Amino acid sequence: GEVDCYYEYLEVGEKLIVSYQVGDGGNYDIDFWIKDPQDAFIISKVKQTSDAHSLTANIAGKYTFCFGNEFSTVSDKKVGFNVHENIQKIHESVKENTDPLEKEISELAESIFNIKAQQEYIVVRE
Repeated sequence: GEVDCYYEYLEVGEKLIVSYQVGDGGNYDIDFWIKDPQDAFIISKVKQTSDAHSLTANIAGKYTFCFGNEFSTVSDKKVGFNVHENIQKIHESVKENTDPLEKEISELAESIFNIKAQQEYIVVRE
């Protein structure tokens, strides 16, 4: 088994969403955790097949999220995941903007973004 970690730098108040799905291998399960810039666990899940987690940064800095397969020494896993960050900033900038056309374009972009994320999720499940 092994561990793969990824990083996102967030400012205070920024939001991070991580969704994942084990697509192949063993019992289709994986460990998942997120640590804050002070190396404290924010989220820790054991043997999950799929899930989504969101957090709002209370501390500015590097947030670490990891997928672990240490409990399985025999089977490798394939994990598909999506990371969405700074969603709050996008919504706040749209609220401040009063131009109806720009608001519609922003809502359309968000819808396309959500559809793309759903398609990626479906591909992993196949």
